[in-house]
Amino acid sequence: MSFNHSVVREINSKVQQIISERDALKDNVASLQEKLAVLESTIQQEKSALEELEQKYKVLKLAKSLDGEKTGPGTDLKLKINEMVREIDKCIALLNK
Repeated sequence: MSFNHSVVREINSKVQQIISERDALKDNVASLQEKLAVLESTIQQEKSALEELEQKYKVLKLAKSLDGEKTGPGTDLKLKINEMVREIDKCIALLNK
């Protein structure tokens, strides 16, 4: 009988240990998920900031081209104007639908 009791106690002890480890892992997973959410949010904010800076750079580059400063090949201004004309044409096409 005492042998059975000691085996049961040992099994019970191991089960409690496994439950404790499982709870710790659940807490760890929850913590990691929170960190992941924060990092994903940060990535989105950084992407938005990058897009905004790229847009500002394009505007600045265009403004410098219009002022007569050379920022690159002479065709930069022509390319930008052509790009704007294409965008305007797309808008007009959408309005005509």
